[in-house]
Parts: sequence; structure tokens; C-alpha cells
Amino acid sequence: MNLTFLGHAGLFIRTNSATFLCDPWFYPAYLDSWFPYPSNDHIEIAALGVIDYLFISSYSQDRLDMKLLNSLTKQVTVLIPNFKSDRLVKAFESLGFEKFIYLDNGTPRWLTDSLKVLTVIDESKMFGTIPRATIAIDDSNNKILIQDGRIDRNLLDINNFGSYDLHLVAMYDFNWYPTVSDTFDSVKAVLNKQIREDFLNEMVNDIKAVGSRYTLAYGGPPCFLEPEKIRLNQLEDFGSAGAIFAEILEIESIFEENQISYLSLKYPGTEVELSNDPPILKDPLSLLPGLEQAFSDRRGYLSSYSDKFHKSLPIAQNIAQFESMQLSLIDLVKNLIDPIIGDLNLIRKGINARILIATDKESVVVDLLSPGI
Repeated sequence: MNLTFLGHAGLFIRTNSATFLCDPWFYPAYLDSWFPYPSNDHIEIAALGVIDYLFISSYSQDRLDMKLLNSLTKQVTVLIPNFKSDRLVKAFESLGFEKFIYLDNGTPRWLTDSLKVLTVIDESKMFGTIPRATIAIDDSNNKILIQDGRIDRNLLDINNFGSYDLHLVAMYDFNWYPTVSDTFDSVKAVLNKQIREDFLNEMVNDIKAVGSRYTLAYGGPPCFLEPEKIRLNQLEDFGSAGAIFAEILEIESIFEENQISYLSLKYPGTEVELSNDPPILKDPLSLLPGLEQAFSDRRGYLSSYSDKFHKSLPIAQNIAQFESMQLSLIDLVKNLIDPIIGDLNLIRKGINARILIATDKESVVVDLLSPGI
């Protein structure tokens, strides 16, 4: 089995009998303000070869890249996790995909005589209201676990699937609370530290419970490239009190403290060959030496990354479009809520609070405690 890291949480997996494209993210997300870090614009999906199976672990926009997916052949077979919501399959149908395999939670599924997969779902509160799916792949030579979200409730199913050669762990919690909340910086720092430490402790517990030969942390965090938002990137030292997301250097130091055998994966385009023990990693730095700056000089790399893209960032067009529409704040909030109204019960369960959204001129309270909205 061979893996190519595509950046963020993206993977291209080659087995003896089929290939998998998992969570490819290349185009900016969330009003075109989130970007993969480091940049993965040097990777061409078409150059990877034939894609047999497509797997998207969540319908968060850094996993479900609609623009990228729309560029793929619609003859690809899409593996659909057993989420309570049908938002994911509807997104694929809207793009013209027609071939689906629906996977039951915790039940192995044979795709060929020598290839089987297993998915488990995390719909817990810890990762907000967006459900996540973990997938295990066994090609009869190697077995890998690609974890997105919590797996503690599904460990029996995961471990019954067999012993793993590689456990890949998405290394950040998709959660901006309390960073964007209106509260004191000192309070944010305390909450950020607690949230990050809780996440890292749970990660270590999951890794030890699975007991894979090797572990690999990957998948974020994303970055902001607009000059006025550069400050939102974590430019301070890893593990600092104000950081909400865990960084790869912090995670690898924790792996060492806990005597976890890990592979260091940082650069998009890196290949991992599992047929060897230990696995062989081939990074693209010889072809792209500037990529190393992403971790040796984060501030300088972000400055260059921003200069490269910010003049053409479509977010400015989005903001201008909203301003020209002259909608009230309540109309804007309604436009955001209407597409997810079908998931309202899940959202209310995950948030269970009233949310105040305020501007200089207006305030709106979204009540997720009472029935209705």
C-alpha cells in the first residue's frame, strides 16, 4: 500500500486492487477565507492516476471541496458513511455523481476479493455539530486507520477489524470557540489551553487503544491569507496559551513523551510506502525547497503565501456582494440557517445555547434551547 499526502486531510491511497481519494481540499473554504497549510497548489489531482473510490469524512468545507469534486469524473464510486443526515449524499448528487456504496456503521464491507473497508461515525458534541467518519482500509497486505473525530465508542469494531500498520490521526478539533467569542483575552487563553489539552489527551488515549505499529498526525490547521486576518494564524510558538489548534511540532513532542512510534508528515506531496518496515517516506523538498519554510519560518511563509494569493482572493468579492445586497443582519442569519434547517435537532443538541450575533448596528439572538428556531 502506498499513500500520497495531498495537504490538510487529503490522501491518495494505492492498493493492489483499487485506489482511494480521501478528503481532498484545494480551493479556499468558508467564504473563501480558509486555505490549506502549507500550500498544496503544486499537486495535480489528474496526475495521480485513476480514482476508483472517493471517501469524504465530513461535510465541513475543508473536507467537502465542491469545486474540486466537480472537476472529477462522475464515474467514481463514492463511499457514503452512515450519517443521520443525508447532506453528504445530496451534495454528491448535486454534482452529478451516481455510483454510491452506503457503509453501515461498524460493519466491514468487502469491495473486492482482497479489499475491505470499515467506517465508524462520531456525532459527539466534542467536535461540534458536524459528524465525522473514520475509515479503516485492509488490502490484505497492509491495514490502515484514518481517524477523523472520536473513536472511543467504536473501539471494539475498530480493533476487531485487525491489527493496524498505520494509524493516521486528524490533528485538530474543528472548533473556533472561544477564539471568536466576545470575551476577555485572558478568559480565551484559559479556555483555549483547556480545549487543546483535552483534545491532545483524547488523541493519545485513542492511539494507545488502537495500538498501531506506526502513527501519523496530519490534517491542519488551515490558514488565513487576507492581510487583515493574518493575525488569526498561530504565529506564536507551538503550545502557547492562546493557541486553539494543536500544531504538528507540539503533537510530535507529545508522541515522543508517550513513546509512540510515529512518522513525521508535514509537506503536501509526501509519499508513504507501507510495504517496508519502517515505512519509507519521500518528501517533495528536493523539488520544492521553499516548502520547508512553512515550518522553519511560519511568519515569512505566510507572508509569501498571502502575497501570492491575496490580490485574487474571492472573499473580497463575496464581501462586496453582501454589502451591495443591503440585507439586514437577520436576513443574513436566515440565509445561513435555511440550508441546515434539516439538521436542526442535531445542531440544537450539539450547541444547546442561545447565540448572540452582533454588529455595530444590529443584534440577533439565535435560540437553540427552545423548540423551533
